[in-house]
Amino acid sequence: MNTSLDGGFREAEQRPVFVVGMNGSGTTMMLNCLNAHSELYGFPRETLILPYFIARSKDRDLGTPERFRELWDEFRAQSCFTWVNEGQPPPLPEHWLELPPGLSTVIDETFLYFARKNGKRRWCEKSPMYAQHIPALHGLFPQASFIHMIRDGRSCAASFQRRWGYHPGRTIYRWKKVIAAARQGAKQCGANYLEVNYERLTRDPRAEMERVCQFLKVGFEDGVLSPSRKPRHMGSQADVITDSKPRWQSQFDAKRIRSLESIAGQSLDDLGYPVQFVKGSSDPSVHRLRYWAFLDYSRRVTAVVWDDLTRPKKHKWDSLGGRIGRAIRQKFTSKI
Repeated sequence: MNTSLDGGFREAEQRPVFVVGMNGSGTTMMLNCLNAHSELYGFPRETLILPYFIARSKDRDLGTPERFRELWDEFRAQSCFTWVNEGQPPPLPEHWLELPPGLSTVIDETFLYFARKNGKRRWCEKSPMYAQHIPALHGLFPQASFIHMIRDGRSCAASFQRRWGYHPGRTIYRWKKVIAAARQGAKQCGANYLEVNYERLTRDPRAEMERVCQFLKVGFEDGVLSPSRKPRHMGSQADVITDSKPRWQSQFDAKRIRSLESIAGQSLDDLGYPVQFVKGSSDPSVHRLRYWAFLDYSRRVTAVVWDDLTRPKKHKWDSLGGRIGRAIRQKFTSKI
């Protein structure tokens, strides 16, 4: 029995799309626009768990049907999948024993189950922090496409502060590190990696989405100009991609802007974003970052608990425990 991690001969068939980038950079909007395409299915939850499974599966023996079945059952039982499947794990494929026993097989077939239910033949996944794991995902899916969303880091910091009360300094530090990690990792992907500037996308959506469709080797459809879903956390509820005016200039005072640019001004300038005060690149101290992280996590846990308590029962499939578990697993493999 083939025990390879990637499942061997299925490589040519597996062409998933991973949408990555710093949170708040338009990754959700991109996924929902792709989901409007007749060939592409955008999985509606951030899975967070793929790097964790990749790390655990490197030395995993799948040489027997029993071990292969264990992997299937563990993966498809994750709360992100049961949430989308009305509280039940997606079914085990009837022909699972005929499939090559690899992690890529399990991942691909699980997502394809949802894609086929929606009449699509190719799946897209959006977990922003997979930007740190492009080499691992590329190793598992050599034919995968990576769309890296990039937005002004000051806008990301402003968005995180408005939505969750996160400290702007920690956000822009993570923004700088995430972009650097994605670009470094993308060197292994060659033509399978595309950067999409959020500001250009919202200013000229047709031109940018035509470029995205060409990159994915699918025909352009007008539907991709309209997000197929409108999550409640999105700042805009517009029916089409619209020009998004930056708010950071009015949200932050000059002192705050200067402090953000002292951390990531050089990165902003390198990406073509005008810097107001200083082209800095100094990292906050470890102690300061830990303090900011403690405050941010405390606020986020409070928000998640409140969301779980007030969510209608029919939407409780993705339980509080499941979400916390996935977050811990993401943290286990996170470098930033």
